Amino acid sequence: MADPRAPRRQACAAADELKSNLDGEFVAVRDFIAAFCRCMDYVQHARMLVVGYPWTPDVLAITNLVRPRAPQPPLPSVWHGARV
Repeated sequence: MADPRAPRRQACAAADELKSNLDGEFVAVRDFIAAFCRCMDYVQHARMLVVGYPWTPDVLAITNLVRPRAPQPPLPSVWHGARV
């Protein structure tokens, strides 16, 4: 005989896992935004806030626009001299 509470338990477990994933994503985005803002000086940060007023600028969208124009970082030293 199947447990009639099994679907409810599965739904609760899925909700708990979803909450955990969202909490982890929130922390990752918050830390990324903090690191992004530390890369700017006060004037750049102020300009970003003024241009975005009355909304907060979307730092992730800004990063997606800037990243293709940024120089690529060098490969780690482990790769130098490696055969491909």
